[in-house]
Amino acid sequence: MLLYINSKQKIKLGHQIEIPKYTILFQESFDAQCDLEMESGEDGYTYKIIVDEKFHDPFVLEQTKYIYKPNELGKYYCYSSDCGLEYDDFFNKITDTRESRDIFSTDELLKQINDFGFSGVFIFMNEYRSVILTRRVEALIIGRIHKGKSLYL
Repeated sequence: MLLYINSKQKIKLGHQIEIPKYTILFQESFDAQCDLEMESGEDGYTYKIIVDEKFHDPFVLEQTKYIYKPNELGKYYCYSSDCGLEYDDFFNKITDTRESRDIFSTDELLKQINDFGFSGVFIFMNEYRSVILTRRVEALIIGRIHKGKSLYL
């Protein structure tokens, strides 16, 4: 899958890198560059990468109904709730197309996704779709953007 990642380090094109879990990967270079500007004031690089991993899509009901397991109270995990959420509230949060990143800040959910065999989950940040990783993954660097200038293999 073609994705984008931000880094303050300059990495050679064609290199294989290891990306740590909990890293955000972007589906569009525009989103990655906007995030880079907000986070570091444009002092960094956006890399175009190839990742060969399976990612969970919360909109695929067949995946969703088997991945998420309720807690001992029959509610679904959410870091912002002491007891958990009812299924309808939980489902609304994981499929929120404006901002589902918050619910996926719950370690137990990321663990369930990882245990099911996915390396990440599609999330929304400010209405843009991205991926948060649930484990370390390998990626191939095939392009770099720095200060609006692109370089590709």
